[in-house]
Amino acid sequence: YLVKPFGKEELVETFKRYKTRYQAKIITQAPATSLKISIHLSSGIIQFIDSDDIVYIESKSNYSHFHLNNKPKIVVSKTLKEFDDLLTPYNFFRTHHSYLVNLKYIDSYKGGIDETLILKNGDTVDLSRRRKQDFLNRMANKI
Repeated sequence: YLVKPFGKEELVETFKRYKTRYQAKIITQAPATSLKISIHLSSGIIQFIDSDDIVYIESKSNYSHFHLNNKPKIVVSKTLKEFDDLLTPYNFFRTHHSYLVNLKYIDSYKGGIDETLILKNGDTVDLSRRRKQDFLNRMANKI
């Protein structure tokens, strides 16, 4: 902080101290790799899900179907767009207008007429032609 009256040198020195402390704080904070989200179920229960447990989310009309790793499927009355905005920074990719996939659960990619991704749980999801190149670029950066 500065005490009035202050000169140019004191102001410059204060900014230097602030910059040093702020940069050190950014470096020491590791980015979050997962996110805990709350899902409001129709039964009135609020269920907390770790983003690492989500294999993929499938959109059907205004409902989102959560396919979880070793847990039962959950249906939520929210659009996929809401979850896309929330989960994309946490290793998720929108492969198609109907699918949001956790990249860590992708086992393989099958090209051809019907572009699909095969997930580690055996499920397959569509990959739109429009998003194919973005997907391949993103996966290339992970290797």
